[in-house]
Amino acid sequence: MKGAEVKFNTGDVLRTSINGTDAEIKDYYRKGKWFNLGGKRDPTKDRMAKVVSCKVLKDDAPKKKRGTFAKKRIVKKSCKRK
Repeated sequence: MKGAEVKFNTGDVLRTSINGTDAEIKDYYRKGKWFNLGGKRDPTKDRMAKVVSCKVLKDDAPKKKRGTFAKKRIVKKSCKRK
């Protein structure tokens, strides 16, 4: 899975995960293609938006490590006071 960041002429930005090569992703979200983003206030209404740009994100981004807060909590929990 790769990530894609798509910008529309309405100012909306879509960040999504998608399978495929970079070329396939850029072809699907090609500039000028129209998408139905749905209504913000009324989901039954259509809100059409045109793609302005598409950027394929790296799929091999390093995962975030656990924060030190979680480690400290584990250490404090296991310590017994006399």
